Amino acid sequence: MSNTVPDPETQLAMIGEISAAFSAEGIEHWLFGGWGLDFLAGKITRPHDDIDFFIWDGDFDKALTVLSPLGYEFRPEASAEFINESGFVRKDGYYVELARLVRTPDGSIATPGRYLDWPWPTRSFEGPPLSFRGITVPGWDAYGHWHIKMGFSRHGSKDPLREQDISDIEILKSLTGDLSGLPEFN
Repeated sequence: MSNTVPDPETQLAMIGEISAAFSAEGIEHWLFGGWGLDFLAGKITRPHDDIDFFIWDGDFDKALTVLSPLGYEFRPEASAEFINESGFVRKDGYYVELARLVRTPDGSIATPGRYLDWPWPTRSFEGPPLSFRGITVPGWDAYGHWHIKMGFSRHGSKDPLREQDISDIEILKSLTGDLSGLPEFN
Protein backbone atom coordinates (compact mmCIF):
# COMPACT_ATOMS: atom_id res chain seq x y z
CA MET A 1 0.00 0.00 0.00
CA SER A 2 2.77 2.45 0.87
CA ASN A 3 4.64 4.08 -1.97
CA THR A 4 7.54 4.60 0.43
CA VAL A 5 10.18 2.02 1.34
CA PRO A 6 9.10 1.09 4.87
CA ASP A 7 11.31 2.60 7.56
CA PRO A 8 10.49 0.85 10.83
CA GLU A 9 11.76 3.70 13.00
CA THR A 10 9.46 6.19 11.27
CA GLN A 11 6.53 3.79 11.58
CA LEU A 12 7.28 3.18 15.28
CA ALA A 13 7.32 6.93 15.89
CA MET A 14 3.97 7.20 14.09
CA ILE A 15 2.49 4.42 16.25
CA GLY A 16 3.53 6.30 19.38
CA GLU A 17 2.30 9.63 18.03
CA ILE A 18 -1.10 8.28 16.99
CA SER A 19 -1.65 6.37 20.21
CA ALA A 20 -0.73 9.39 22.34
CA ALA A 21 -3.07 11.63 20.33
CA PHE A 22 -5.95 9.16 20.54
CA SER A 23 -5.40 8.60 24.27
CA ALA A 24 -5.35 12.35 24.93
CA GLU A 25 -8.73 12.69 23.20
CA GLY A 26 -10.35 9.61 24.74
CA ILE A 27 -10.41 7.59 21.53
CA GLU A 28 -10.18 3.89 22.32
CA HIS A 29 -7.80 2.17 19.94
CA TRP A 30 -5.94 -1.09 19.56
CA LEU A 31 -2.83 -1.79 17.48
CA PHE A 32 -3.18 -4.97 15.41
CA GLY A 33 -1.91 -6.50 12.19
CA GLY A 34 1.78 -6.74 11.38
CA TRP A 35 2.90 -4.11 13.87
CA GLY A 36 0.60 -5.57 16.53
CA LEU A 37 2.32 -8.91 16.04
CA ASP A 38 5.74 -7.26 16.26
CA PHE A 39 4.81 -5.64 19.57
CA LEU A 40 3.67 -9.06 20.85
CA ALA A 41 6.85 -10.76 19.61
CA GLY A 42 9.12 -8.00 20.89
CA LYS A 43 10.88 -7.73 17.54
CA ILE A 44 10.37 -6.48 14.01
CA THR A 45 9.38 -9.57 12.06
CA ARG A 46 9.20 -8.10 8.54
CA PRO A 47 8.71 -4.80 6.69
CA HIS A 48 5.18 -3.40 6.96
CA ASP A 49 3.31 -1.51 4.24
CA ASP A 50 0.99 0.11 6.76
CA ILE A 51 0.02 0.43 10.41
CA ASP A 52 -3.31 -0.96 11.61
CA PHE A 53 -5.47 0.35 14.45
CA PHE A 54 -8.97 -0.69 15.47
CA ILE A 55 -11.21 2.20 16.60
CA TRP A 56 -14.92 2.48 17.31
CA ASP A 57 -16.99 3.49 14.30
CA GLY A 58 -18.48 6.38 16.29
CA ASP A 59 -14.98 7.81 16.83
CA PHE A 60 -13.93 7.67 13.18
CA ASP A 61 -14.57 11.33 12.31
CA LYS A 62 -13.08 12.47 15.61
CA ALA A 63 -9.96 10.38 14.90
CA LEU A 64 -9.55 12.10 11.53
CA THR A 65 -9.91 15.50 13.23
CA VAL A 66 -7.31 14.58 15.87
CA LEU A 67 -4.80 13.29 13.30
CA SER A 68 -5.14 16.12 10.77
CA PRO A 69 -3.06 18.73 12.70
CA LEU A 70 -0.34 16.09 13.07
CA GLY A 71 0.00 15.89 9.29
CA TYR A 72 -2.17 12.84 8.61
CA GLU A 73 -4.31 13.24 5.51
CA PHE A 74 -7.50 11.23 5.06
CA ARG A 75 -7.27 9.12 1.88
CA PRO A 76 -10.81 7.90 1.15
CA GLU A 77 -9.77 6.50 -2.23
CA ALA A 78 -7.53 3.96 -0.46
CA SER A 79 -10.61 2.12 0.79
CA ALA A 80 -13.40 3.70 -1.24
CA GLU A 81 -15.20 0.44 -1.90
CA PHE A 82 -15.26 -0.50 1.80
CA ILE A 83 -15.18 2.90 3.55
CA ASN A 84 -17.79 1.70 6.07
CA GLU A 85 -15.28 -0.96 7.23
CA SER A 86 -12.07 1.03 7.46
CA GLY A 87 -10.41 4.19 6.27
CA PHE A 88 -6.84 5.20 5.65
CA VAL A 89 -4.80 8.24 6.55
CA ARG A 90 -1.37 8.98 5.15
CA LYS A 91 1.60 10.93 6.42
CA ASP A 92 4.94 11.27 4.65
CA GLY A 93 3.98 8.43 2.30
CA TYR A 94 3.03 6.01 5.09
CA TYR A 95 -0.50 4.66 5.38
CA VAL A 96 -2.39 3.98 8.59
CA GLU A 97 -5.57 1.90 8.52
CA LEU A 98 -8.32 2.84 10.93
CA ALA A 99 -10.46 -0.30 11.04
CA ARG A 100 -13.94 0.40 12.36
CA LEU A 101 -15.61 -1.50 15.20
CA VAL A 102 -19.26 -1.71 16.23
CA ARG A 103 -21.20 -3.57 18.89
CA THR A 104 -23.74 -5.97 17.45
CA PRO A 105 -27.20 -6.44 19.01
CA ASP A 106 -25.91 -9.45 20.98
CA GLY A 107 -23.02 -7.38 22.42
CA SER A 108 -20.30 -8.84 20.21
CA ILE A 109 -17.62 -6.64 18.66
CA ALA A 110 -17.39 -6.73 14.86
CA THR A 111 -16.33 -4.72 11.86
CA PRO A 112 -19.32 -3.32 9.95
CA GLY A 113 -19.97 -4.30 6.37
CA ARG A 114 -18.75 -7.62 4.99
CA TYR A 115 -17.49 -8.81 8.38
CA LEU A 116 -20.47 -8.03 10.58
CA ASP A 117 -21.29 -11.74 10.96
CA TRP A 118 -17.68 -12.55 11.98
CA PRO A 119 -17.31 -11.14 15.50
CA TRP A 120 -13.90 -10.45 16.96
CA PRO A 121 -12.90 -12.14 20.22
CA THR A 122 -13.94 -9.72 22.96
CA ARG A 123 -11.06 -10.88 25.17
CA SER A 124 -8.58 -9.58 22.60
CA PHE A 125 -9.60 -6.00 23.40
CA GLU A 126 -9.21 -6.45 27.16
CA GLY A 127 -5.55 -7.35 27.56
CA PRO A 128 -2.73 -5.25 28.94
CA PRO A 129 -1.04 -2.64 26.76
CA LEU A 130 1.76 -3.78 24.47
CA SER A 131 5.26 -2.30 24.75
CA PHE A 132 8.11 -2.33 22.26
CA ARG A 133 11.19 -0.10 22.07
CA GLY A 134 9.85 2.31 24.66
CA ILE A 135 6.43 2.70 23.02
CA THR A 136 3.39 1.42 24.90
CA VAL A 137 0.02 1.18 23.16
CA PRO A 138 -3.28 -0.61 23.62
CA GLY A 139 -3.04 -3.65 21.40
CA TRP A 140 -4.76 -6.79 20.33
CA ASP A 141 -3.62 -10.02 21.97
CA ALA A 142 -2.19 -13.11 20.29
CA TYR A 143 -5.56 -14.88 20.39
CA GLY A 144 -7.11 -12.12 18.27
CA HIS A 145 -4.26 -12.33 15.78
CA TRP A 146 -4.86 -16.10 15.54
CA HIS A 147 -8.53 -15.34 14.91
CA ILE A 148 -7.69 -13.12 11.95
CA LYS A 149 -5.01 -15.35 10.46
CA MET A 150 -7.03 -18.55 10.71
CA GLY A 151 -10.34 -17.05 9.62
CA PHE A 152 -9.64 -14.33 7.08
CA SER A 153 -9.39 -16.70 4.12
CA ARG A 154 -12.87 -18.01 5.01
CA HIS A 155 -14.59 -14.83 6.19
CA GLY A 156 -12.59 -12.08 4.57
CA SER A 157 -10.98 -12.14 1.18
CA LYS A 158 -11.53 -15.88 0.61
CA ASP A 159 -7.97 -15.90 -0.75
CA PRO A 160 -5.54 -18.57 0.42
CA LEU A 161 -3.09 -17.64 3.17
CA ARG A 162 -0.21 -15.50 1.96
CA GLU A 163 3.43 -16.28 2.77
CA GLN A 164 3.42 -13.50 5.37
CA ASP A 165 0.32 -15.05 6.99
CA ILE A 166 2.03 -18.44 7.23
CA SER A 167 5.09 -16.77 8.74
CA ASP A 168 2.89 -14.82 11.19
CA ILE A 169 1.18 -18.06 12.25
CA GLU A 170 4.58 -19.58 13.05
CA ILE A 171 5.42 -16.54 15.20
CA LEU A 172 2.06 -16.85 16.96
CA LYS A 173 2.76 -20.56 17.60
CA SER A 174 6.05 -19.60 19.24
CA LEU A 175 4.18 -17.16 21.50
CA THR A 176 1.13 -19.24 22.41
CA GLY A 177 1.56 -22.79 21.23
CA ASP A 178 -0.53 -24.13 18.37
CA LEU A 179 -4.07 -22.81 18.76
CA SER A 180 -5.23 -23.93 15.31
CA GLY A 181 -6.99 -26.97 16.81
CA LEU A 182 -9.42 -24.83 18.80
CA PRO A 183 -12.98 -25.13 17.46
CA GLU A 184 -13.20 -21.44 16.58
CA PHE A 185 -10.25 -21.81 14.20
CA ASN A 186 -11.63 -24.79 12.28
